[in-house]
Amino acid sequence: MSSSNRAASTRRVDPGPYFFLSYAHSPPGVQVPTGAHTPQDPWVHTFFRDLVEAVEHRALPRVGMRPGFIDQEVEPGSDWNATLTDALGSAEVFVPLYSPMYFKNPWPMKERAAFRRRLVAATLRAPGDRIIPVLWIPFRSWDVPPEVQGALALGEDVPDYAENGLRALCMLSYYRDQYLQVVKRLADRIVSAVRDSELTPTSDLVLERFPAPHVAPKFVASVLASTDRHPSTAHAPGIYGATSKAWRPFGEEQVLPAAEYVASTAERLGLLPTRIADFAGSEELFRAYPTVLLIDPLTLDGDGGEDVLRAVAKTLPAWVRPLVVIDEAAPDSTRADRLAAEAVDMLVRAGVAKPARVSQLREFVDIMPSLVTEARRQFLKHGPVSPPPGESGARFRLTDTENPPTTSAGTSNDE
Repeated sequence: MSSSNRAASTRRVDPGPYFFLSYAHSPPGVQVPTGAHTPQDPWVHTFFRDLVEAVEHRALPRVGMRPGFIDQEVEPGSDWNATLTDALGSAEVFVPLYSPMYFKNPWPMKERAAFRRRLVAATLRAPGDRIIPVLWIPFRSWDVPPEVQGALALGEDVPDYAENGLRALCMLSYYRDQYLQVVKRLADRIVSAVRDSELTPTSDLVLERFPAPHVAPKFVASVLASTDRHPSTAHAPGIYGATSKAWRPFGEEQVLPAAEYVASTAERLGLLPTRIADFAGSEELFRAYPTVLLIDPLTLDGDGGEDVLRAVAKTLPAWVRPLVVIDEAAPDSTRADRLAAEAVDMLVRAGVAKPARVSQLREFVDIMPSLVTEARRQFLKHGPVSPPPGESGARFRLTDTENPPTTSAGTSNDE
């Protein structure tokens, strides 16, 4: 259990949102754009804002109550797991966007299970009204989970809803009237459920993240950085810890170590569980699983630092995606920038394709989904065919998860 979960019972739960929006993040194998901050599926965010507006127009004013919650609006330096847990523990209604990937991705299923546990513990007149599913992307006719019937009921009199899903209705102006009809109906049901009876917030809801050490990971977050025991890091309190994986390159801007954010991103993309490890001694892990390797270029200033990085660069498999990280706002940013350029040059000379580099927390957050996705894609293409240690059966190959079909409206079945 993560430290944020261990402290769950001591956290104070403020008034929560009317609804928690749960959805499947873009799956590994689907390229995610980098650059300026862009939600993985912008149509999810468009729908969220439309639903927020509709709820605001219908809800009675309540001090401290927010209309809705979506993880795309969590501050980049936050403890993501704790923030999501707090929102799940205080939201009045759970709105899952059902798609084929929703039921294949462990993360949204964990969110739904956690909210269901709240309902079991509560004494409500109509607990079934607290989970209102939406058909986001349609399913193949032979592969429709029973739970989807509840999502279909939301738009049973909307002609194109069942065939195309709400995402297509959101995307295409031709369906605008039908789309707004479903959004307004959903907002009515959310507000009605809250008016009938309030769901008591809980501070002890838990979203388990890390399993027992013997469980084989699906992804690895590895860190090559100094520690607080090294003389060169004495001037940077709060940046380094007892191990490399405790490294927080952006200091007070981020609550948790950078590797925790890599792990959280990978897990929300369905790569559950993810293992966090110091680079030293983790060679067996990153040779067997897709990996993002975070590199502190200031290690080049240490004794033998250049030799270490040069040796690392020569031995990285194609599925280990390195990311050189500095903080441009740090007092020694000029030196860090010079060393970062040297680190990238070493990686390029060693044959590493397009090593990435960031210098701001927002850049770090924006690039991570694409790095995780690319590492997974390269692993599927070049990784070992035999199962890694601790796993049985053939290694996962490209399937419909990575090559989704399209609906009649031209939308992917795997958003």
